[in-house]
Amino acid sequence: MKLHSSAYAAIGIGIALGIPTSGVQAQTAPQSSSQSAYKIGPGDTIQVLVFEKPELSRNIVVPPDGKITYTFLGELQVSGKSIEEVRLMLTEGLKKQLLNPIVTVELSTRVKPEVSVLGAVRQSGKQPLQDGMRLLELVATCGGLTVNRPEWVTATVVRTGGRKVVIDMIKLMTGDEQQNILLEPNDVILFREVDIRSFSMMLIGECKKTGMVEVPKSGSMLEIVQSVGGFNPKASLGNARLTRDGKTVTLDLRSVLADGTVKVIGDGKGVINPASPTVKPGDVLMVDTYETVFTAWGGVNRPGRIEFPESGQLSVVDALVLAGGPGQFADLKNAAILRPKDGSNDWDTVYVDLQGLVKTPDPKAANKKPDKNAPAAPVKPGAAELTLRPNDILFIPVKDPDNRKSFGLRDAMQMFMFGGFLLR
Repeated sequence: MKLHSSAYAAIGIGIALGIPTSGVQAQTAPQSSSQSAYKIGPGDTIQVLVFEKPELSRNIVVPPDGKITYTFLGELQVSGKSIEEVRLMLTEGLKKQLLNPIVTVELSTRVKPEVSVLGAVRQSGKQPLQDGMRLLELVATCGGLTVNRPEWVTATVVRTGGRKVVIDMIKLMTGDEQQNILLEPNDVILFREVDIRSFSMMLIGECKKTGMVEVPKSGSMLEIVQSVGGFNPKASLGNARLTRDGKTVTLDLRSVLADGTVKVIGDGKGVINPASPTVKPGDVLMVDTYETVFTAWGGVNRPGRIEFPESGQLSVVDALVLAGGPGQFADLKNAAILRPKDGSNDWDTVYVDLQGLVKTPDPKAANKKPDKNAPAAPVKPGAAELTLRPNDILFIPVKDPDNRKSFGLRDAMQMFMFGGFLLR
């Protein structure tokens, strides 16, 4: 800061009159509050003025190491000091060479200070450092964090010289002033996301959204399902599988969206609490595709798995039509429906007489004309109204044309169990 002309005039008059100048103070231009708080850094230029000693007055650019070289005084560390601190340091040093030296120091040019921000912020890179800027203000300047919760990121401030300051992000984002530190030029702030598995779980299968999903603090399955938009239409909600720490349990999620109910099938196998099942980070939830199919077997022209119609309604007669109709030696009178029991490997058997509903082709009567006056075959009551459910098996026995041996339900069951046909 330059001396006012009145200050120089007063000092000159004092010398001319023989008045000691030790009591005369140099008047300097008032410093702004920002300059008084400013810390000199590398690249800044300071102007040093020594009254009546022009050979000692000069402009000095602060080198990268922050040390300047000054006549009589050698190397001086000025980086990190205020302008007033540098002025006092020079004044004290020159007192060994000069009588009552009058020194002023002015900041001629100022390198705009910056900090570097890396990691989980929306705008990373170099950011201008404003006077008095603190960490929380910097986070806001960078557009905030890229994660939803502060505990999902760690923060470290690396200062000049390698000193590190570890920040507690939870305390910082809740207003703790001790964590909201004052930033310094050339600080490097590292925001690192923690391992996603430490706060997320994996969804696989028939969910509206699959992949890693954050786990709410409550561990609520309902919140998880709602966050992904629910399930696809073909989700097999009654047989969802939850894997935790290598162990798998089966869940019934059919009521989760209605009232939040999650049922554990079995005792939970030490994995999940059946009374209040919740999810944890690292869990894997698998929701299989619910195949709306039935199986036709035995005396039909197209045996195998057949998809349900879009209406979801399927009568026994329509199922037989979808299976290509009865075969040449089909025993429609002793047809049966095998229906899986919920939560077990057992099957219910529903017998149905289809003799009067579907006519079996008779090779011996192929050339005979139909008798219009012949009475209709008896129909078992309720057979026409009987419908199939998904995963049912429609079995039609086969009669031996020579009446030597027939292929009945017992034979079919033995074949199914031996061949693994009933695996679901």
